[in-house]
Amino acid sequence: MAAFHEQAPEREPLGLGRLRLVYDTLRPTLVLAGSCFYADRARRFGARTELIYHGVDTDVFHPKVDPGPTRRRYGYADGDVVIVCAGRLKERKGILETLHAFAEVHAAHRGTRLLVVGSVSSASLEYAARLESDVERLGLRDVVTIDRTVTFSQMPQILAAADIVAQPSLEEGLGLAVLEAMSAGRPTVTTDIPGITEILTTPGIALTVPPGHVRPLAAALETLVRSPRQRAELAAKGREHVETHFSRQHMARRTEAAIQSVTAVEPQAQEARHV
Repeated sequence: MAAFHEQAPEREPLGLGRLRLVYDTLRPTLVLAGSCFYADRARRFGARTELIYHGVDTDVFHPKVDPGPTRRRYGYADGDVVIVCAGRLKERKGILETLHAFAEVHAAHRGTRLLVVGSVSSASLEYAARLESDVERLGLRDVVTIDRTVTFSQMPQILAAADIVAQPSLEEGLGLAVLEAMSAGRPTVTTDIPGITEILTTPGIALTVPPGHVRPLAAALETLVRSPRQRAELAAKGREHVETHFSRQHMARRTEAAIQSVTAVEPQAQEARHV
């Protein structure tokens, strides 16, 4: 068995070699893909592929995580409305769009704050530098924090500190960060792209906007800034959606069944080859 979890594995370092190793040499009986987006790409390489959505640890990403310590660490006041955007600091995550949308929101709502958390690779240094430069140019240094030091294990606390989560990716294989935000009980604004829309199968669980467009993103964020009631409704529905369809337990059951289907077939194939 193998698992497929790359948007374009052939473009990754040693990507073509890895693909040849897996599909031409190892020849997996079954490939597991964590989204329709990944499954469509995996099937191009010929092996039998099964879609099993990646799951979220709903006990870790939980609405009852205490927001206090993280909000105090970043200096947020009780009345501040904190917007969190989490993701690697690279173009396809839509972080610049988030910053510029936030600038519009903050002009009308001075109690808003933006927290961007994400790592930087050598390939994204220029993008990260532009992000920092735009924060200065827009005069937002006092209300925008960019933290490159946050680890995945700290994300439940980061999300707990959020009043709103913005995940406006331009492209995604699977909107796992969206699922984590909803699991944490945080109202989420995201984009209507493949890899995200396929997981938003229940009405009223998130707000979606076109990718790469600042004005609709700003409008969606402002809608939630203005309406604590709508934030609470989205949060409750989003949490229920993840618990029902995207928990780790659900993923584990599906994966176990897939493994059993493969191990049940393999002995029969071995016997047939020896007849």
